[in-house]
Amino acid sequence: MFTQQPQQKNQVTAAFQLCQSLPGRTLFTSRKHELPSKRNFKSDEDGIAFGTLHSIAHRIVDGCDWDAYADSMWKTMKKAVKIEFQITNPSDALVKKYYDAYRYMANGNYTENPYIDLDTDVHYLSVFKAYIDLKQDKLDYEGTFKQGIHFLEHHSGNTGIFNQYDNLVLVNFDSLQQLSNTNALKFYLLVCAAFCKNRARNCYAITASLDIYRFDRVTHEFIKLTRNASASPEVLAFLV
Repeated sequence: MFTQQPQQKNQVTAAFQLCQSLPGRTLFTSRKHELPSKRNFKSDEDGIAFGTLHSIAHRIVDGCDWDAYADSMWKTMKKAVKIEFQITNPSDALVKKYYDAYRYMANGNYTENPYIDLDTDVHYLSVFKAYIDLKQDKLDYEGTFKQGIHFLEHHSGNTGIFNQYDNLVLVNFDSLQQLSNTNALKFYLLVCAAFCKNRARNCYAITASLDIYRFDRVTHEFIKLTRNASASPEVLAFLV
């Protein structure tokens, strides 16, 4: 069943209000599915389409067929935990411990892991090795973002998927600022740079406090929009 927390629902509502106020066609995106129906890249009557950041990454990695992608990270990590601990039904808490720890590392964080003690945990290396073996060199969730980043950094990939849109709106911007989502954040910044490169288009991001930021195509920064024209804009200094 599709459920949303009040704060999350408010962000989605604000995102749709922003989408409806923008001229042209808009692609609404998030790290996770935000809609009851998974209508990826299918516009409604208002010209608003939805696609997760992950689905955008899939499409940018042009020519990479679906057989190149691994099963979900959660399912694969659960299998790895079963192998290491020799149990048939590991608890969600146990799986989540290593799932979160692995994703934290996959985002380039190799010290002071908040989910496991790297000095005392005797299982994590074996769990991670089992995960990698099960993945079989296929692209998982984080790997897809990394591949998308590689393509965009080298000015390649299928950026033509954006041709039909005039605006890009991201909800749950706060989650991308977490260390476990560094890959997703860098990917979105590069997407915005590619999106705004050759046409007068706009990228936006909405936070839990319902602040709205707009991507600056010159500085590659997100600038907070303010109703007070005389106020200095707050800049989130996430540089590509």
